[in-house]
Amino acid sequence: MKSSVLTKLNGGQLANWLLLPKWQINHVLCRIALERSKGGRFTKLWRRQPFNSMGSSQSSEKFYCNRYLNGEGPPSLSQVVEEVNQKNKESAKRQPEGKMTWVVLHKDLAGFPNVNTVQINYIFPEGIQTQSHPHPGQAFAGQQVSAYLPDNRKGRKVLKLLEKAFYQQLLFTVATNPNGEDVVTPDSIPLKTNQEGGSINNGYPDPDYFKTLEKTLKVKGIK
Repeated sequence: MKSSVLTKLNGGQLANWLLLPKWQINHVLCRIALERSKGGRFTKLWRRQPFNSMGSSQSSEKFYCNRYLNGEGPPSLSQVVEEVNQKNKESAKRQPEGKMTWVVLHKDLAGFPNVNTVQINYIFPEGIQTQSHPHPGQAFAGQQVSAYLPDNRKGRKVLKLLEKAFYQQLLFTVATNPNGEDVVTPDSIPLKTNQEGGSINNGYPDPDYFKTLEKTLKVKGIK
């Protein structure tokens, strides 16, 4: 944390402080507590203050503050960023190793008359689950999943986005099915795994599908 931020906070200028995220506010308060009095009244009051009354009940924030008050010092901003990035990388690798191919079928989908169909094939061999899966260290079954798009301008655009998401390991994960088996399944990005049956069956017609899909992909950083 930069000393200028502490100076502004200690001087009563709260505008910048109020713009900080919660963990960073607690970080600043911990620093002030230690700087003002090591074992003094301010620190003791801080120890008695419930964490939720300071706008946070997060265990990670308790950990950061306890580290400081115990004399170990809080993690630096670079350490926090590194920890967050590492967690993001781990959570992003929920998808097992697999392969993506696609072919054009000379048939149309419901809602897209006289338009060919792109059939995407996702193939996953059996493997071992990681910490991001239900049962780390145990096997999961191999799986082949097919998804469908109309072979038009919009469909081709979405195909490229799905290909990008696949190679960033964002499309699939391992989950336990109703039979108690750990299998590869689509994650949070919606796929049309049926050619018909409507949205309730992951099929067509579904007039909102492309809008929903592109919005979800954008949230994941795919655009």
